[in-house]
Amino acid sequence: MAFNTSLMSREASNRSVNESFGSILSCSQYRDISRDSTVVITIKITVYAVAFVLAIIGNATVLAIVFRRSSFKTTTNFFIANLAISDIIMAVICMPTSMFSIAAKNISHSLLQGIAGILICKMLPFLQGLAIAVSILTMFTLAADRFLAIVFPFRKIITKRRAKALIGGLWVLGVIFNAPLLYAMKLHEDGEVRLCYEDWEPHFDDDRASKDYTIVLFVFLYAIPLVLVIVFYSALLRELWRGKHLHHNKTVACKENQAVLRMIVTVIVTFAVCWLPVHVTVFIALFTDDQLIKRCGLSPILVFIGWFMGHVNSALNPIIYFIYNENFRNEFFKLLQGVMRAILRKKPRIEERPSLLKTRFTYYKTSSLYNALKRNSRLDESV
Repeated sequence: MAFNTSLMSREASNRSVNESFGSILSCSQYRDISRDSTVVITIKITVYAVAFVLAIIGNATVLAIVFRRSSFKTTTNFFIANLAISDIIMAVICMPTSMFSIAAKNISHSLLQGIAGILICKMLPFLQGLAIAVSILTMFTLAADRFLAIVFPFRKIITKRRAKALIGGLWVLGVIFNAPLLYAMKLHEDGEVRLCYEDWEPHFDDDRASKDYTIVLFVFLYAIPLVLVIVFYSALLRELWRGKHLHHNKTVACKENQAVLRMIVTVIVTFAVCWLPVHVTVFIALFTDDQLIKRCGLSPILVFIGWFMGHVNSALNPIIYFIYNENFRNEFFKLLQGVMRAILRKKPRIEERPSLLKTRFTYYKTSSLYNALKRNSRLDESV
């Protein structure tokens, strides 16, 4: 599966490891970046910057909505919040390094020195792979949750406690699938240039291991989950169609289930579409030579667009939630109103503030009146 696009690799020699299983693809992505005009570079950085801001703000808003009200703390929303966390990690890891790589045309060698360089080389691809693995596994779990909720409406199979345990298990699986990167990603020196790329030697054959790892990730973290999701939703559509004919008047719960179902289907389809070009290009890059890529017409700009589509997926999910889910939309506007009120709230203007002189004069008059009344009271008592 095509992820771990850290851009922390062979940029210095017009090659980069944007993939956990193929530094070859990224090399085609940025091979001709030196020929990009200033306008093209500016456009690339701008679209990445916009996607980055949308991803961070959108997913942070999703987390705030889910954990702000107890009514939103459902099993489905727990999985959505987990997806938002993985999207934030993806945005933080991938987009800034992509923008920096496009702007600088190569990664500063000072970032890849010593122990810090080794950690950067290994951890950035690992974290990115972890984020995307958790994303696809969370989507599969969402599909299973909806399937069980609709097919067995009177049985609560996935409780809140089980949902939290499942989420923890998803992160463990993500770590397991991407742990080989902690071995394979290595820092090499080529003269004065330090390169970070995938190297399976000496314990494995580099070419064979890279291809095998690609296939394993693609099968278990893209193909199988999507096939199972299709099976789940085919069964769900059949159940909903049967329910539509059995019950002409749809209940509120049925309508809500269908709305949530449409939202999750849109999220999964968007993920599959956004990452499909990357998968295709990775397999072409790994299983053919660069000359064939050129003959097939995979220009650097098209490859860039493919990678950008994969990265921008993390910014699209919050938009999908707000479009399809009325509750999320209402809470979003409430949060927005609260933020606007906080911004527009002003301190009293100077002319609206009580005058210090007036306050003192009023106090003086009040005190004088009190003292006069007190003296009169004493005179009355003496008489």
